[in-house]
Amino acid sequence: MDDLMSSNLINIDNLSKVYDNGFEALKKINLNIKKGEIFAMLGPNGAGKTTLISIICGIVRPSSGKVTVDDFDIIKDYRETRSRIGLVPQELTLEQFETVFNNVSYSRGLYGKKPDPKYIEKVLKDLSLWDKKDLRLNQLSGGMKRRVLIAKALSHEPTILFLDEPTAGVDVELRQDMWKVVESLRKNWCNNYSYNSLY
Repeated sequence: MDDLMSSNLINIDNLSKVYDNGFEALKKINLNIKKGEIFAMLGPNGAGKTTLISIICGIVRPSSGKVTVDDFDIIKDYRETRSRIGLVPQELTLEQFETVFNNVSYSRGLYGKKPDPKYIEKVLKDLSLWDKKDLRLNQLSGGMKRRVLIAKALSHEPTILFLDEPTAGVDVELRQDMWKVVESLRKNWCNNYSYNSLY
């Protein structure tokens, strides 16, 4: 684990974001996140957490500053950086009438990855979803749907996983269970994928 934590995977240098209406969401953020690290961002609504995640993921363009992912610039090397990132959004954006297995497999294809049923099986087993693989999304509980979102984010074998408010709308028991899932992923995936997780 020491070797895993020895180098930065994400470098954020003087990052700022000002929206067209003049709202300054981020002001000169400097942050380095190491390989294998679990990093949590805490703050009230409107503090800029989702904006920061969206910039790193290439969804929102920064006003100034620089961000690199695995030494690739998020703007110049968009395809490289995006392929290294899995994003679990706040909202439950799932194909409700499709099966769990097909949902996750489809997400893999969106990144240009060849089908790999064995890999999808591993992801679903790691998330305790394998026994639900043939169920439609609308048959799952809220907590299981959150797990499917994580599986979709891992489908293309990223090295970084962003979870934007992963426990929003779930009860205390499910919230504790979700933290256990994240820690289990870190342990199981760090060895193979230099896995990072951000909230």
